[in-house]
Amino acid sequence: MQTSASNGKIRSSIRFRSIGAPIWAVARSVPSVKADAARLLFTVNCAEIAWAVIDSGIQGDHICFKDATGKESRVVASFDFSNFRKIVNLDNLRIFNENEDPEVQQAKLKQLLPDGHKLPEGQKLKQAGAKLISNLVQLSRDARAQRPIHWELVEPFIEIKVDTRPSVSDHGTHVAGIIGARAPQKRTKAVAEDDRIDGMCPDIQLYDFRVLSQNSDEKDTEFAIIAALQYIRHLNERHDYISIHGANLSLSIKHDVRNYACGRTPICEECEHLVESGVVVVAAAGNYGFQSFTTTDGAFESYAAFSITDPGNADGVITVGSTHRSLPHTYGVSFFSSRGPTGDGRLKPDLVAPGERIHGPFRDGWGDLDGTSMAAPHVSGAAAMLMARYPEFIKQPRKVKKILCETATDLGRERSFQGSGLLDVLRAFQSI
Repeated sequence: MQTSASNGKIRSSIRFRSIGAPIWAVARSVPSVKADAARLLFTVNCAEIAWAVIDSGIQGDHICFKDATGKESRVVASFDFSNFRKIVNLDNLRIFNENEDPEVQQAKLKQLLPDGHKLPEGQKLKQAGAKLISNLVQLSRDARAQRPIHWELVEPFIEIKVDTRPSVSDHGTHVAGIIGARAPQKRTKAVAEDDRIDGMCPDIQLYDFRVLSQNSDEKDTEFAIIAALQYIRHLNERHDYISIHGANLSLSIKHDVRNYACGRTPICEECEHLVESGVVVVAAAGNYGFQSFTTTDGAFESYAAFSITDPGNADGVITVGSTHRSLPHTYGVSFFSSRGPTGDGRLKPDLVAPGERIHGPFRDGWGDLDGTSMAAPHVSGAAAMLMARYPEFIKQPRKVKKILCETATDLGRERSFQGSGLLDVLRAFQSI
């Protein structure tokens, strides 16, 4: 998914979409990166690995996210950060003071709670209202005093039921499916043969982090992504073991060149903090490799260098470009895939993976999408497989990145186009 400024609103861009196409995609792209062979030869089980999908939302009750019994969802929890900028806001001190009309407070409270929110068991909004208002006031006071966020106060405003339907698009569900779809065991009228396909890690646990809404602007989205990244660190710090091993960001924000050095924007810095905490972070390179330009001589189209977007500009992130789903050696890097190097001269992308016409789950059924958004989750799945098979690499994201890049297959293209080359999961396993 691409986010960029367009008349003050977020523009979401997906390069290709069709429903009812034949079984392209995960059924072909997983073999292209040899993940199926690695799973078989090395007996990989990712049931103890958890991955965060920071996107538009996962349809948690989709059949492809069921566990081996077919009863429970492997989506562990869902969080909606799209309203975060309004939750931690100084205006709440004014709105929720003692002199404010209680009806106004209740109306505002309803606006801040996402669809599918989870109140304490057995409580309704009026019963929980006083506590929620107290949380908002304390968060505002902390913000005014520039104190750290107390996430336990935020949680009632962001945690939602896992079966809550994503309001924006199928994008997050599709990305999660590439990482962890599990083929339904039986063909039914609702599940055609073409849709009985496994993703990279069909037993992995997933966390749903929603950062987009219908009314989001670019600033809201940036706040939401940063908050989601910080919350992952909070979840991991609550225990003496790591709860979330990796995060996938199949989205992109254009680098604010006038205010921040390349790779040093707030969103890139937050990704670096997450990597330093021991979490693998995978990001799409962006879909700006082929652009339209308007000059005094008229409009024309051309391939574009230096087109990597945030958070792909972050050094510690594994930045992924796109290639053909099943014929990468023939067709090379996708025409739309953003190209490096970064604006400050670092080599990016790090590698490429299949990103064209990838077949995966939608909120209702299955369909095809393409873009670097689809390439990134192939790499997320590969990283999860490595940590599942070799637990010593858990909390070692830079080692995971090094292995995946050093074992990638050279496609014979420019380094600024292909990075280290095509993801090769089997070779990564064999190198250890």
